[in-house]
Amino acid sequence: MQASRRQIISFGLAAGVGVALSGLGALLPAIPFVRPPYALAGNAFTARCMRCGACVQACPDKALAQRDLSPDFKNIGVPYLQALHGGCSAWQNGCRACAAACPSGALDAAMPIKGQRVGVARFTPSECTNCMVCLRRCPVEKAVYFPSPAGGEPWYKHNEREIPRELNTASSPAKPVIDEKLCVGCGICVAHCIPKIMRLDPL
Repeated sequence: MQASRRQIISFGLAAGVGVALSGLGALLPAIPFVRPPYALAGNAFTARCMRCGACVQACPDKALAQRDLSPDFKNIGVPYLQALHGGCSAWQNGCRACAAACPSGALDAAMPIKGQRVGVARFTPSECTNCMVCLRRCPVEKAVYFPSPAGGEPWYKHNEREIPRELNTASSPAKPVIDEKLCVGCGICVAHCIPKIMRLDPL
């Protein structure tokens, strides 16, 4: 069916707006976001990503979402890791569902999960209740710990039973520590934090 004059004009305007937004997006700085695991490095990820949402639909943890409209035009629609539904379990069980579903190769299923870091968890110590959920939930050995007041060996998940009971109270001055060199950014601790004071920042 032949397009009407009005349709042709509408398509032309839409294309013009798209080109203008793309050009403007190239001038504006990118807004950092936490990439999914297995994402290609640098600009290769967003350049190859088709914004199809296949990885979001395939994720069994529901840990991925697509970026909404924002001034960061070139990254609208790309997937990112958000911790609202429990975080990403890939570092626990090697899940590759998102990468396996990616039709463009923006997520590389052949990439080993070990050594990948997509973000870092942070929190406000003054608001921490010492519930120790972050210590128990963290899938990375020694990424979360309690410092020993005596200056000895820190308390990790494997020796949690040795932590004095008085530290497991909101009034305790000793708070958990996140080793930002070991944190992978899976978001599991953020999702399960009882007082909801944690956040996931991109690297």
